[in-house]
Amino acid sequence: MDFKQTLSEREFDLPDFEQIARDYRIPAFRNHFAYAGIASIPRREVNLRLVIDSLYNQFEHFFVYLNEYPHMPDWLDDPKITVFRSQDYRDLSATGKIFFAQFVDRGYFFTLDDDFIYPGNYAARMVDAIDRHAGRVAACVHGSIFPPQPKYYYLRVSIYQYPGALPGDRFVCLPGTASFAVKAGTIDLSLDTFLPQVMVDLTCAIICKNSGLPIVSVGRQAGWMQNTDREGLYHQFSKEITYHTEYANLYAPWGFDQYAEEIGQIHDIILATKGVDPATDERYDNDAFLAVRKGITPANWAYTPHYYAKLSNLLRVQQEGVPK
Repeated sequence: MDFKQTLSEREFDLPDFEQIARDYRIPAFRNHFAYAGIASIPRREVNLRLVIDSLYNQFEHFFVYLNEYPHMPDWLDDPKITVFRSQDYRDLSATGKIFFAQFVDRGYFFTLDDDFIYPGNYAARMVDAIDRHAGRVAACVHGSIFPPQPKYYYLRVSIYQYPGALPGDRFVCLPGTASFAVKAGTIDLSLDTFLPQVMVDLTCAIICKNSGLPIVSVGRQAGWMQNTDREGLYHQFSKEITYHTEYANLYAPWGFDQYAEEIGQIHDIILATKGVDPATDERYDNDAFLAVRKGITPANWAYTPHYYAKLSNLLRVQQEGVPK
Protein backbone atom coordinates (compact mmCIF):
# COMPACT_ATOMS: atom_id res chain seq x y z
CA MET A 1 0.00 0.00 0.00
CA ASP A 2 1.32 3.43 -0.96
CA PHE A 3 0.88 5.34 2.28
CA LYS A 4 1.20 8.83 0.82
CA GLN A 5 -0.94 8.12 -2.23
CA THR A 6 -3.72 6.79 0.00
CA LEU A 7 -3.76 9.73 2.38
CA SER A 8 -2.92 12.65 0.13
CA GLU A 9 -5.38 13.16 -2.70
CA ARG A 10 -4.49 16.82 -2.82
CA GLU A 11 -7.13 19.48 -3.36
CA PHE A 12 -4.65 22.23 -4.12
CA ASP A 13 -1.07 22.65 -5.26
CA LEU A 14 1.41 22.66 -2.43
CA PRO A 15 3.28 25.90 -1.78
CA ASP A 16 6.90 26.37 -2.81
CA PHE A 17 8.39 25.83 0.63
CA GLU A 18 11.93 26.64 -0.43
CA GLN A 19 10.73 30.03 -1.62
CA ILE A 20 8.77 30.44 1.61
CA ALA A 21 11.94 29.77 3.61
CA ARG A 22 13.69 32.54 1.71
CA ASP A 23 10.81 35.00 1.88
CA TYR A 24 10.17 34.49 5.58
CA ARG A 25 13.85 34.34 6.55
CA ILE A 26 13.46 31.09 8.44
CA PRO A 27 16.36 30.66 10.89
CA ALA A 28 18.80 27.78 10.61
CA PHE A 29 17.69 24.86 12.76
CA ARG A 30 20.01 23.64 15.52
CA ASN A 31 20.42 20.43 17.47
CA HIS A 32 19.11 20.32 21.05
CA PHE A 33 16.62 23.15 20.42
CA ALA A 34 12.82 22.90 20.36
CA TYR A 35 10.61 24.24 17.56
CA ALA A 36 6.82 24.40 17.58
CA GLY A 37 3.96 24.45 15.09
CA ILE A 38 0.53 25.73 16.09
CA ALA A 39 -2.67 26.58 14.21
CA SER A 40 -5.24 29.07 15.47
CA ILE A 41 -8.73 30.40 14.82
CA PRO A 42 -9.85 33.99 15.54
CA ARG A 43 -11.98 33.31 18.62
CA ARG A 44 -8.92 31.86 20.35
CA GLU A 45 -6.58 34.80 19.77
CA VAL A 46 -6.42 35.63 23.47
CA ASN A 47 -5.48 32.08 24.41
CA LEU A 48 -3.01 31.85 21.52
CA ARG A 49 -1.14 34.71 23.13
CA LEU A 50 -1.22 32.94 26.49
CA VAL A 51 0.24 29.82 24.84
CA ILE A 52 3.05 31.71 23.11
CA ASP A 53 3.84 33.85 26.16
CA SER A 54 3.96 30.85 28.51
CA LEU A 55 6.20 28.84 26.18
CA TYR A 56 8.26 31.70 24.74
CA ASN A 57 11.45 30.82 26.63
CA GLN A 58 11.03 27.08 26.09
CA PHE A 59 11.18 27.18 22.29
CA GLU A 60 13.69 28.51 19.80
CA HIS A 61 11.05 29.33 17.19
CA PHE A 62 7.28 29.14 16.63
CA PHE A 63 5.49 28.54 13.32
CA VAL A 64 1.98 29.95 13.66
CA TYR A 65 -0.73 29.25 11.08
CA LEU A 66 -3.67 31.67 11.29
CA ASN A 67 -6.91 30.30 9.87
CA GLU A 68 -9.29 33.05 8.73
CA TYR A 69 -7.84 35.76 10.98
CA PRO A 70 -8.96 39.10 9.47
CA HIS A 71 -5.54 40.54 10.30
CA MET A 72 -2.28 39.47 11.89
CA PRO A 73 -2.19 40.49 15.58
CA ASP A 74 0.61 43.00 16.21
CA TRP A 75 2.04 40.95 19.06
CA LEU A 76 2.97 38.15 16.62
CA ASP A 77 5.50 40.46 14.97
CA ASP A 78 8.47 38.85 16.69
CA PRO A 79 11.79 37.43 15.43
CA LYS A 80 11.03 34.12 17.15
CA ILE A 81 7.67 33.74 15.39
CA THR A 82 6.91 33.01 11.74
CA VAL A 83 3.28 33.60 10.78
CA PHE A 84 1.44 32.00 7.86
CA ARG A 85 -2.08 33.11 6.96
CA SER A 86 -4.84 31.08 5.37
CA GLN A 87 -5.55 33.97 2.99
CA ASP A 88 -2.20 33.21 1.34
CA TYR A 89 -2.79 29.46 1.10
CA ARG A 90 -6.09 28.05 2.46
CA ASP A 91 -7.86 27.28 5.70
CA LEU A 92 -6.04 24.18 6.93
CA SER A 93 -7.85 23.89 10.28
CA ALA A 94 -5.70 21.93 12.75
CA THR A 95 -3.45 20.71 9.93
CA GLY A 96 -1.89 24.19 9.89
CA LYS A 97 0.28 23.15 12.83
CA ILE A 98 2.13 20.82 10.42
CA PHE A 99 2.50 23.44 7.68
CA PHE A 100 6.28 23.88 7.95
CA ALA A 101 7.16 20.73 9.93
CA GLN A 102 8.92 18.87 7.14
CA PHE A 103 11.66 21.50 7.00
CA VAL A 104 12.60 21.30 10.67
CA ASP A 105 15.60 19.02 10.20
CA ARG A 106 17.37 19.45 13.54
CA GLY A 107 16.38 19.62 17.17
CA TYR A 108 12.87 18.63 18.24
CA PHE A 109 9.59 19.46 16.54
CA PHE A 110 6.45 19.98 18.66
CA THR A 111 2.81 20.44 17.73
CA LEU A 112 0.70 22.64 20.01
CA ASP A 113 -2.93 23.74 20.19
CA ASP A 114 -4.37 27.19 20.86
CA ASP A 115 -6.82 25.94 23.51
CA PHE A 116 -4.42 24.61 26.16
CA ILE A 117 -2.28 26.00 28.93
CA TYR A 118 1.16 24.39 29.09
CA PRO A 119 3.39 24.06 32.18
CA GLY A 120 6.71 25.77 32.75
CA ASN A 121 8.70 22.57 32.26
CA TYR A 122 6.71 21.34 29.26
CA ALA A 123 9.39 21.24 26.55
CA ALA A 124 12.05 19.91 28.92
CA ARG A 125 9.83 17.07 30.14
CA MET A 126 8.87 16.03 26.60
CA VAL A 127 12.47 16.13 25.37
CA ASP A 128 13.58 14.15 28.41
CA ALA A 129 11.08 11.40 27.59
CA ILE A 130 12.40 11.19 24.02
CA ASP A 131 16.05 11.21 25.09
CA ARG A 132 15.51 8.60 27.84
CA HIS A 133 14.27 6.29 25.08
CA ALA A 134 17.42 6.96 23.02
CA GLY A 135 15.54 9.30 20.65
CA ARG A 136 13.56 6.35 19.28
CA VAL A 137 10.07 7.39 20.38
CA ALA A 138 7.66 10.25 19.83
CA ALA A 139 6.18 11.80 22.97
CA CYS A 140 2.72 13.10 23.82
CA VAL A 141 0.65 13.93 26.89
CA HIS A 142 -2.87 12.82 25.94
CA GLY A 143 -2.52 9.38 24.37
CA SER A 144 -4.57 6.25 23.82
CA ILE A 145 -4.52 2.69 22.51
CA PHE A 146 -6.73 1.32 19.73
CA PRO A 147 -8.05 -2.24 19.76
CA PRO A 148 -6.24 -4.24 17.06
CA GLN A 149 -9.07 -3.63 14.58
CA PRO A 150 -11.08 -0.51 15.53
CA LYS A 151 -14.78 -0.67 14.76
CA TYR A 152 -15.08 3.00 15.60
CA TYR A 153 -12.38 5.65 15.78
CA TYR A 154 -13.25 6.64 19.36
CA LEU A 155 -13.25 3.03 20.60
CA ARG A 156 -10.05 2.57 22.67
CA VAL A 157 -8.80 -0.14 25.00
CA SER A 158 -6.93 2.41 27.14
CA ILE A 159 -6.72 6.19 27.30
CA TYR A 160 -4.40 8.51 29.24
CA GLN A 161 -6.17 11.84 29.29
CA TYR A 162 -4.22 15.08 29.55
CA PRO A 163 -5.68 16.24 32.91
CA GLY A 164 -4.90 12.98 34.69
CA ALA A 165 -1.77 11.92 36.55
CA LEU A 166 0.48 9.26 35.05
CA PRO A 167 3.16 7.81 37.34
CA GLY A 168 5.46 6.87 34.49
CA ASP A 169 5.57 6.87 30.70
CA ARG A 170 3.11 4.58 28.88
CA PHE A 171 3.38 3.35 25.33
CA VAL A 172 0.36 4.29 23.20
CA CYS A 173 -0.48 4.13 19.52
CA LEU A 174 -2.53 7.32 19.10
CA PRO A 175 -1.15 10.69 20.27
CA GLY A 176 -3.13 13.82 20.97
CA THR A 177 -1.28 16.39 18.87
CA ALA A 178 -2.10 19.25 21.21
CA SER A 179 0.99 17.79 22.86
CA PHE A 180 3.17 15.88 20.40
CA ALA A 181 6.95 15.96 20.06
CA VAL A 182 9.48 14.10 17.96
CA LYS A 183 13.18 14.30 17.28
CA ALA A 184 13.51 16.09 13.95
CA GLY A 185 14.25 13.79 11.05
CA THR A 186 12.96 10.58 12.61
CA ILE A 187 9.68 10.64 10.67
CA ASP A 188 8.43 12.37 7.53
CA LEU A 189 5.94 15.11 8.41
CA SER A 190 5.34 16.33 4.86
CA LEU A 191 2.23 18.48 4.57
CA ASP A 192 0.82 16.51 1.63
CA THR A 193 0.54 13.40 3.83
CA PHE A 194 -1.91 15.24 6.09
CA LEU A 195 -4.30 16.33 3.32
CA PRO A 196 -7.09 16.58 2.36
CA GLN A 197 -8.91 15.47 5.52
CA VAL A 198 -8.41 16.97 8.98
CA MET A 199 -7.05 14.10 11.11
CA VAL A 200 -3.70 15.20 12.47
CA ASP A 201 -3.71 12.83 15.47
CA LEU A 202 -4.49 9.75 13.39
CA THR A 203 -2.07 10.69 10.61
CA CYS A 204 0.76 11.11 13.13
CA ALA A 205 -0.17 7.69 14.56
CA ILE A 206 -0.07 6.10 11.11
CA ILE A 207 3.24 7.74 10.22
CA CYS A 208 4.83 6.62 13.50
CA LYS A 209 3.50 3.07 13.11
CA ASN A 210 4.69 2.79 9.51
CA SER A 211 8.07 4.26 10.47
CA GLY A 212 8.67 1.90 13.38
CA LEU A 213 8.57 4.75 15.91
CA PRO A 214 6.67 3.93 19.13
CA ILE A 215 4.87 6.71 21.01
CA VAL A 216 4.93 7.33 24.77
CA SER A 217 2.45 9.29 26.83
CA VAL A 218 4.75 11.02 29.31
CA GLY A 219 4.52 10.61 33.05
CA ARG A 220 3.15 13.69 34.84
CA GLN A 221 1.19 14.95 37.81
CA ALA A 222 -2.54 15.66 37.62
CA GLY A 223 -3.43 18.95 35.97
CA TRP A 224 -0.02 19.31 34.33
CA MET A 225 -1.80 20.49 31.15
CA GLN A 226 -5.15 22.33 31.09
CA ASN A 227 -7.76 22.81 28.37
CA THR A 228 -9.43 26.22 27.96
CA ASP A 229 -12.06 25.50 25.28
CA ARG A 230 -14.17 22.34 25.28
CA GLU A 231 -15.66 23.01 21.85
CA GLY A 232 -12.96 21.44 19.70
CA LEU A 233 -12.75 18.94 16.85
CA TYR A 234 -13.39 16.01 19.21
CA HIS A 235 -16.88 17.29 19.96
CA GLN A 236 -17.51 17.72 16.26
CA PHE A 237 -16.32 14.28 15.14
CA SER A 238 -17.22 12.02 18.09
CA LYS A 239 -20.96 12.31 17.45
CA GLU A 240 -20.89 10.28 14.24
CA ILE A 241 -18.89 7.65 12.39
CA THR A 242 -16.52 9.64 10.19
CA TYR A 243 -13.66 9.02 7.77
CA HIS A 244 -11.35 8.57 10.79
CA THR A 245 -12.76 5.07 11.34
CA GLU A 246 -12.13 4.14 7.72
CA TYR A 247 -8.49 5.21 7.88
CA ALA A 248 -7.92 3.63 11.30
CA ASN A 249 -9.06 0.30 9.87
CA LEU A 250 -7.13 0.79 6.64
CA TYR A 251 -3.88 0.89 8.61
CA ALA A 252 -4.80 -1.80 11.16
CA PRO A 253 -3.85 -3.92 13.00
CA TRP A 254 -2.87 -1.74 15.96
CA GLY A 255 -2.01 -4.40 18.55
CA PHE A 256 1.04 -4.37 20.82
CA ASP A 257 2.76 -6.91 18.58
CA GLN A 258 3.00 -4.19 15.90
CA TYR A 259 5.38 -2.25 18.20
CA ALA A 260 7.00 -5.00 20.26
CA GLU A 261 10.14 -5.36 18.14
CA GLU A 262 10.97 -1.64 18.31
CA ILE A 263 10.16 -1.51 22.04
CA GLY A 264 12.46 -4.50 22.55
CA GLN A 265 15.27 -2.70 20.73
CA ILE A 266 14.75 0.39 22.90
CA HIS A 267 14.83 -1.86 25.98
CA ASP A 268 18.23 -3.24 24.98
CA ILE A 269 19.66 0.20 24.19
CA ILE A 270 18.54 1.60 27.56
CA LEU A 271 20.05 -1.35 29.40
CA ALA A 272 23.32 -0.98 27.51
CA THR A 273 23.72 2.80 27.58
CA LYS A 274 21.66 4.29 30.43
CA GLY A 275 22.60 1.96 33.26
CA VAL A 276 18.95 1.44 34.26
CA ASP A 277 16.42 -1.33 33.76
CA PRO A 278 13.31 0.08 31.99
CA ALA A 279 11.28 -2.88 33.26
CA THR A 280 11.76 -1.68 36.86
CA ASP A 281 12.68 2.03 36.70
CA GLU A 282 9.48 3.90 37.57
CA ARG A 283 10.00 6.56 34.90
CA TYR A 284 9.41 3.98 32.15
CA ASP A 285 6.51 1.80 31.05
CA ASN A 286 7.53 -1.17 33.18
CA ASP A 287 4.64 -3.37 32.03
CA ALA A 288 5.45 -2.90 28.35
CA PHE A 289 9.16 -3.60 28.73
CA LEU A 290 8.46 -6.64 30.91
CA ALA A 291 5.89 -7.86 28.38
CA VAL A 292 8.51 -7.68 25.63
CA ARG A 293 10.84 -9.84 27.72
CA LYS A 294 8.09 -12.43 28.28
CA GLY A 295 6.62 -12.27 24.78
CA ILE A 296 3.16 -11.31 26.05
CA THR A 297 0.71 -8.42 25.66
CA PRO A 298 0.53 -5.84 28.48
CA ALA A 299 -2.82 -5.67 30.26
CA ASN A 300 -3.49 -2.09 29.12
CA TRP A 301 -3.24 -3.20 25.45
CA ALA A 302 -5.80 -6.00 25.93
CA TYR A 303 -9.58 -5.61 25.97
CA THR A 304 -9.99 -3.51 29.12
CA PRO A 305 -13.16 -2.44 31.00
CA HIS A 306 -12.71 0.96 29.32
CA TYR A 307 -13.12 -0.74 25.93
CA TYR A 308 -16.36 -2.46 26.87
CA ALA A 309 -17.76 0.74 28.36
CA LYS A 310 -17.07 2.49 25.06
CA LEU A 311 -19.01 -0.16 23.13
CA SER A 312 -22.26 1.37 24.33
CA ASN A 313 -21.20 4.67 22.80
CA LEU A 314 -20.50 2.88 19.53
CA LEU A 315 -24.00 1.42 19.52
CA ARG A 316 -25.46 4.87 20.15
CA VAL A 317 -23.47 6.38 17.30
CA GLN A 318 -24.53 3.59 14.95
CA GLN A 319 -28.18 4.15 15.86
CA GLU A 320 -28.20 7.95 15.92
CA GLY A 321 -25.24 9.06 13.84
CA VAL A 322 -25.05 9.41 10.10
CA PRO A 323 -21.92 7.78 8.66
CA LYS A 324 -19.69 10.24 6.83
